[in-house]
Amino acid sequence: ALRQSYFSDCLLACTSRMMCSDGTHGTDAYAHPSLAAAVALSAREPDESQPYDHKYASAQLLADAISAASVADGIDAADCDEQVAVLRARRGLVLLETDLLPDGQADVEAALAVLQQRPSRHLGLLIECHNALGALQSSRDDLDGARARLVQAKQLYAAHRRSAEGSLGGVAGSHADAASTPSVWDDVERQHTSTLFFLAQVHGHAGERQQSAECCAATLQRQLDSGEFQLQEWVQNLLQLSGYYVAQHGFVIAHYCLEAVDHVRLLGVELTWGRIQT
Repeated sequence: ALRQSYFSDCLLACTSRMMCSDGTHGTDAYAHPSLAAAVALSAREPDESQPYDHKYASAQLLADAISAASVADGIDAADCDEQVAVLRARRGLVLLETDLLPDGQADVEAALAVLQQRPSRHLGLLIECHNALGALQSSRDDLDGARARLVQAKQLYAAHRRSAEGSLGGVAGSHADAASTPSVWDDVERQHTSTLFFLAQVHGHAGERQQSAECCAATLQRQLDSGEFQLQEWVQNLLQLSGYYVAQHGFVIAHYCLEAVDHVRLLGVELTWGRIQT
């Protein structure tokens, strides 16, 4: 099974201001100062004696912003609802990283009801929400519910990716072509990698080893292409994947995995959490 620690950092690395998949800013909600402050606060190193205090403070900051936005004057009702939904989604995602899981789930589900009405405006956030709910349901051993959430996230990505490729004339091509991919897709691609990661886990827990291996391979490839991975864990996961293919008599694929491990090790990279440094 893939290890989790990379994604704890990855999910917090998303920008506080997202853009529509068509390249425009969907709503002023992403420019709300409390949103950026809450994301930064949530990403702080925790105090071991009080590991959730910074998360609680982040959630409270967002709750205050939601209350203020709900009574703000001069804002169109639809725009206000959308802004509140963005703030509430982020609050829920923060709470899902604490012991207040029911509160986090309620916030995320309520926000989804609004955000999914205009998915192109909130694609990265929508995928992140489905991922988080899928991970939550997986932790509760509700594998069918988890799979359904993650498949929704995967379908959202696929549908808007096709649309973007058509409108951009193929500029938003493969994940490997990161230099030519518009920055609007950076967070969307990161969230899609998380979707595949969680799907690999869910398929594995369900005993669907082939599907799990396929999602695991896709996750590892995307991590390598993006340069956002932890080297030792990446190598360990690929070695486990190679072992699976040996057991299935897929010796060519297993050998390819081992060669990839050797190749990455021979690069002589020095890695910090985040982006790989050569």
